[in-house]
Amino acid sequence: MTPGERTPSRARWAWRAIASLACVSLTWVVSAPAQAEDAATARRHAQEAAAQVQQIQERLATAEAGYEAALSGVGDRVSDYLQADAQSADAQHSADAAADQAAASVRALYLSGGQAGLLNTVLTSSSLEDLASRMIGVDRVLSTTSASADDAQQQADRLVDVAAEKERHADAAVVTAAQLTRQADQVAALLAAAQHSLDSLSATARQLTEAEDAARALAAARRAAEAGQDDAIGAARAQLPTAEYFRLYQAAARTCSGMDWTLLAAVGQVESGHGRNAGTSSAGAQGPMQFMPGTFASYAVDGNHDGKLDVYSPADAIYTAARYLCSGGAGSPAGVSAALFRYNRAQWYVDLVLSVQAQLQATLG
Repeated sequence: MTPGERTPSRARWAWRAIASLACVSLTWVVSAPAQAEDAATARRHAQEAAAQVQQIQERLATAEAGYEAALSGVGDRVSDYLQADAQSADAQHSADAAADQAAASVRALYLSGGQAGLLNTVLTSSSLEDLASRMIGVDRVLSTTSASADDAQQQADRLVDVAAEKERHADAAVVTAAQLTRQADQVAALLAAAQHSLDSLSATARQLTEAEDAARALAAARRAAEAGQDDAIGAARAQLPTAEYFRLYQAAARTCSGMDWTLLAAVGQVESGHGRNAGTSSAGAQGPMQFMPGTFASYAVDGNHDGKLDVYSPADAIYTAARYLCSGGAGSPAGVSAALFRYNRAQWYVDLVLSVQAQLQATLG
C-alpha cells in the first residue's frame, strides 16, 4: 500500500466518508425538519429508508463475499507454486544423481571385472558369434543404467513444467493490500450508505417500526461483516519468501533494534506477494513495499549500496520499510500495531499483517 500518505479511516472498515459515498449511486432521503413533518410523511420516509437499507444489504452480501475470499486467499496460490518449485528442484537433483550414477556405472564397467571383461576383450573375440554375445552383454548393462537416468530426467522435466504453470497462476493470483483496500472500501461504502439513509430521518421517523427494524438489520449486517472479515483474515496463509527476499528481510530487520524480521516479511507478502506484484498501484504506490514517492524520498535507504535510491529495488525498498516501520515504533512489541497502522491506516491491514507474521513464526519455529 502507500505508507504515510493515506487518508485516515475508522477502525475496521476504513471509512472514507465522502469518497465512499460517492461510489454509491443512490438517492438519499433528506427529511424535512422534525417539527414540520406530519405522521404520514414520517412513515413514508421511514419506509423509503428501510427499502434503501434492504437494497444495500443485498449488494453488501456480494461485496463481503468477494472481500472475504480475497483476504482468505492471500498466499494460497503462491504457496502452491513454492511447493511445486521445491518438488521440481528435488526431482532435478535426483535426476542429476541418476546421471552421475549412470556415468559411474559405465566407468566401473570399463575398470572392473565381470561384464567389463567382455568389453575389454570385445575386439579380441574369436568369431562373429563370440563378438555378438559379448556386445549384447555390454549393451544390457549400459541400457539399464541409461534408462534409469532418462526416466529420472523425464520426471524432473515434468515437475519443472508443473512448477512453471503454477508460477504463472501464482503471479496472476497474488492478492495485495491495494486490491484488498478497494474491496474493503466497497464494503465500507455500502455500510456508510445504509447508515446515511437512517441518519437522514427525522427524530419522529426514526422511532417508527420500519426505521427501527432497518436499524437493527443494519447493525446485524455490520456485525456479520466484521465476523466474516475476522474469519477470512484467520484463513489467510503465510508464504515463505524467496531466498533473496528471505535474506533481505533478515538483514534489514537488524538495522532496527528489537524488530523481528518476520514483521517485514509479513508486510512484504501483503503489499506485493514478496515482489510478485510490485507495479504502481492506482493510488501511486510503487515497488515491492508499495511506497508513495514522497514517503520513499523521506526515508529511502540504499540497501544494496549501489549509490542509487530505487523504490523498485528489493534491497532499497525493504531497508526503507524497516526504517519507516522502526520510526513508527516497530522496534518494540508494544509499538508494532501503531507502526503498521501508520503504514496503512486500516485496522484490517494491521490484523492481516499480524496474522501472516504469526503464521511465519510458527512455520519457521
